[in-house]
Amino acid sequence: MTSTSFADNFWGPKNNGYFALYHNMKHGQTSTKELTDFLRESCTVEEGYSKLLAKLSKLAVNTPQVGTFGPFWGLLKSLIEKLAQLQMQLVHTWSDLIKDMVRYSEEQHKRHKQMKESEQGTLDAVQSIQQTTTALHKAKEIYHTRCHELERLKRDNASAKDIEKAEGKYKKALDEYKGLVEKFKDVRNEFEEKMIGSCH
Repeated sequence: MTSTSFADNFWGPKNNGYFALYHNMKHGQTSTKELTDFLRESCTVEEGYSKLLAKLSKLAVNTPQVGTFGPFWGLLKSLIEKLAQLQMQLVHTWSDLIKDMVRYSEEQHKRHKQMKESEQGTLDAVQSIQQTTTALHKAKEIYHTRCHELERLKRDNASAKDIEKAEGKYKKALDEYKGLVEKFKDVRNEFEEKMIGSCH
């Protein structure tokens, strides 16, 4: 069984693997903030509930405990007090969790900033290969169009001036296409080096 290398498999279609990782990391900060806000709101609700339970417990204490319900009132008071304590413990636990989430968010922000700075070369290489690939495809289409145009003019016995003009366009398209093929080779090599370096 062979192991799968991240570097060999996460370049993604259209070389978007790097952007997928980058955006996941960036959106991680947003997700952390949303969870922290949710926990804060939950703490507020739970704390309010705990206070209401404490108030209810005092009401149970002040109720005369006479008759057959006397023991029930004592049990109810004890149950409500324990429930109020548990709610406050939950609030304290969530408060500690919020503190941890804030520390995590700050650390995540620092790491994101460090990654952004240290991987700027990779980002540039990804953008460069995407732009070069687009330009290469466009140049290829133009080259093929010029080839067909020149062949059509030769087949149709067009004037020498038209054929000469078409040959000029054909040669220009060919030179641009060749130049972009060479540029793409260099850009691809740089892209692969940067991606392998970033993935390890």
